[in-house]
Amino acid sequence: MSFWDVYPQVGAEFDYDSWSDVEYIDEGDDNQRETLDSIGQSKTINFPIRASYTRWEQREAFRELVQNWRDAIIKSFDVAEDNFKVTRTEKRQTSGAALEIVYTAVDSSSRARPNKCLGYIRYRGSNKEGKVEIVNRRTKLQPWHLDLGGTSKAKDSSQAGAHGEGLKVALLILMRRPQNFAIRCVSGGFDWTFDFTAQGKLSAHLERMTVASVHAKEEASKQESRDSRCSHFPPVARMTAVPLDTFRIWAESALFLQEVGDNEIVATRRGSLLTSPRLSGCIFLKGLLLKDSKRVSASVTGKRLRFGYDFKAGTTNRERQSMTTATEEAEAMWRIWNSILAVKPDLVEALSEMLNAQSVSLEYADVAQASSYLEKATARKLKHFLCSDRFRENWYFQPDEQIKNQRFKLVVEGLGRTPVKLSRDYWEILTYYGFLHTAEEEEQRRFQRAPVSRRELNSTFSKSIFRLLRASFRARPQTRNYKIEFVEAGQLSLHIYVYQRQSTIKVHDQWLKQAFAEKELGFEAEELVEADLLFYAVGNLFQDALKQLPDSSFQGWSREGRSPSWFRRQEVRRTDQRLLNYTRLRQFTHSQSPSGRSGLSVNLTIKWKGPMASSISVKLFRSADITADEQDLIASDLEVPHGPRPIQTETFSGGSEVTMRDLLPVQQCVFVMHTSKDPGSFLVVSESFTTDVPTSIPVPMPPQRPRPSVVLFEKGDELPSLDPALLISSRFFDATGRDSSGTKGILVIPNHGPNRVQRLLRSIGLISSDYQGGSS
Repeated sequence: MSFWDVYPQVGAEFDYDSWSDVEYIDEGDDNQRETLDSIGQSKTINFPIRASYTRWEQREAFRELVQNWRDAIIKSFDVAEDNFKVTRTEKRQTSGAALEIVYTAVDSSSRARPNKCLGYIRYRGSNKEGKVEIVNRRTKLQPWHLDLGGTSKAKDSSQAGAHGEGLKVALLILMRRPQNFAIRCVSGGFDWTFDFTAQGKLSAHLERMTVASVHAKEEASKQESRDSRCSHFPPVARMTAVPLDTFRIWAESALFLQEVGDNEIVATRRGSLLTSPRLSGCIFLKGLLLKDSKRVSASVTGKRLRFGYDFKAGTTNRERQSMTTATEEAEAMWRIWNSILAVKPDLVEALSEMLNAQSVSLEYADVAQASSYLEKATARKLKHFLCSDRFRENWYFQPDEQIKNQRFKLVVEGLGRTPVKLSRDYWEILTYYGFLHTAEEEEQRRFQRAPVSRRELNSTFSKSIFRLLRASFRARPQTRNYKIEFVEAGQLSLHIYVYQRQSTIKVHDQWLKQAFAEKELGFEAEELVEADLLFYAVGNLFQDALKQLPDSSFQGWSREGRSPSWFRRQEVRRTDQRLLNYTRLRQFTHSQSPSGRSGLSVNLTIKWKGPMASSISVKLFRSADITADEQDLIASDLEVPHGPRPIQTETFSGGSEVTMRDLLPVQQCVFVMHTSKDPGSFLVVSESFTTDVPTSIPVPMPPQRPRPSVVLFEKGDELPSLDPALLISSRFFDATGRDSSGTKGILVIPNHGPNRVQRLLRSIGLISSDYQGGSS
């Protein structure tokens, strides 16, 4: 058993303002250390520390005594650390003058010794003055316990001490000026008294106790035991007083010596969070105070603390005022926070507020190094809090996003949310675990999920913008086979987005409306022809899409030494030129005329408003061979193997018209135009038409359809006249009405207004213009 008394004494005045260095020496193992058994009647031990050593205050010194008391009880009684508990009782005499405060250590799990006193700390006095006793019922103090650096606690996780000089320093602090307390210990049959040498060094005098003195102290102890209800074996000594207020300050050195309500502390298996205002800013280790924040922050980081903490594990610096490093402190705090939300979920709001401190002056040490130690389960709880119904209108972002994305405000408005800023660290933690993403990413996600538009392409503008966008991306080898989809994206402000994995480009279906394109491009108040609006609309959408493509999609940039942005700009310019060529080629007219003397073929002439600067290719196809609304979009689409061959092709440069000659009549055709030297040139496809020779003078139809007259000629009959229309046949008849083979010919001409044959005959001059038909 060890018994300590602390009380005022006179003298012991030493200079404590200077600071001296002490060399810490390992005194060897226990077999080489001096024990009580090796001491005869008495012994004096001098220690190599002076009264001026360390700047601790009284509270820190008392903490060391309490720490040694706690550690010794846990070790000597083999008490699990979690089961070490301290109860407090306070008794006053009726008059109120005498006061006794007793802190009793018990093993809370023990069934064999329920509430059995394992040791105690007692304050006894009257008139607000008294003495302090610290008792452990089993441990024995050995001389080597006071060796500097000689500790057995360093590798014992249940022990709060680790450096080995705390007990000696505590004695020194309490004994030196201005405290001047006398300290006496009874342990192992020896009476220990402490003092300073003439050189100002700490010394201990050990005196072996006699049987008579032990019996006397035992009787006194029994009487005191009945009063304090704690069985111990302390000596009897009359000591002058320790002020009650001083003892109350000393009691702040240990959490288990304070009256802490259940609503002031939240305990977890990794440590405890102290929520009461009086404990905020305090840091404890295993229930022992390291430092409070009354003057400056108790955190080793120097940042302010919102809560108090009792760490379950850790090591301290030699002054026992903080954890060894800021990293160790942060790790210990996060061990608590990562456990505490399961115990007290409503603390998530306080944690979120600390993480979201917006400036350095507002940063909390409570959440330092969050990016290293905040666990995913904790991040998920924070995400649920931020996205709860209470904040469902919020869209969270961090400042860099607003700076980098010029569309940020429009994007958030399109999402139907209100922007709320988070600190960079808070944002990065939640995005690291995938719980938050940027407004742009959310816009893209919603855009991708938008249904395909049901809007019909019922205008030339909607048809053209759809076709030209497809042609623009088809002209790029990397996006040649991409699918273009117009989607119903509602109020989203995203216009176009490229989904490379799906080889799909989605476009907001608002662009199918001419009025929307005019407003979006800033032409709302101006008169703009449709062709010009298409040029700007398609060019704008194409450029937006190219910005989304990675550098690798631009061929040549790595081998030619130019930047990808140069090739990106080049593709925009090339597409703009194709759109200009397309617009010019669309401004055409065409006409047909008879061809040659026979008049059986047709000439097709195509004219433009002005001369074409580029080399232009015009191809005539049967209508059935061209699918302009499906695949035939650019010049290279016409060059596919085994594809249809044009009826005729004409190429010219520098002119404003071209003629296709000697076309067969009565054919359903289209002609296709493009710049001849660019495989990606956009195709201009005409409407389907029939090759035919137009009539210059219309002839009214007769009211009735008469029966034709038929005249039969026999051999030898003379023809009164020969109708020149007979000459149009490939078989010619002579005056007898027979051809070269002797076959009779019958000429039938309906007796009514102009039909197809009559028009043809008139056009080539074989019948007169006033001929009305008849027989001859």
